[in-house]
Amino acid sequence: MTPMPALVQLLCLDEKDYLPTPQPNRRLQALNRNIASWSDVKISPVRFQLNQPVSDVAKSTRSYIKRKSKEVVESALECIALEQSTELLAMITEPPSTRELEPENKVMAPLVSLYDVATSWYTKMTILSIFVHHYSKTQLKTLVPGLTTWRINQARKHAVAVGEGISEERESQKYGIG
Repeated sequence: MTPMPALVQLLCLDEKDYLPTPQPNRRLQALNRNIASWSDVKISPVRFQLNQPVSDVAKSTRSYIKRKSKEVVESALECIALEQSTELLAMITEPPSTRELEPENKVMAPLVSLYDVATSWYTKMTILSIFVHHYSKTQLKTLVPGLTTWRINQARKHAVAVGEGISEERESQKYGIG
């Protein structure tokens, strides 16, 4: 039998490139160590790291990844709030609703109503500029149905350049001959 270094030379590989056994991903090892240290419940280690899109894997692999992900996330959330991992998971995965913005609805409802009834885009942009920096794009789209990302960006630019809620005086252009 050929000794290992001779075999490596025979295959034209540098010794540093040769790994006698597959090396598990270090991040995966760190994850498994952390799970074992923070979890009171015995959670089996994550066996592999997915290296392709979830949509391209077999149904059994997808089920395994989903189950392990849920176990790991719930275990981490238990460290933050004992026996409340399910509630925390729901809080961070559900999209924000208009209800979450309720304390501000006394101010926001009239502003959104004014926005809705405004007839010109410039007026709508001026109204939107009042509160556009206080919410994420997703929250704004929830508050103002039909609002586009482009309009949000324009209102944010207006708020910075002109001011929040300030209508810029525009000279009316007069067209005439000579």
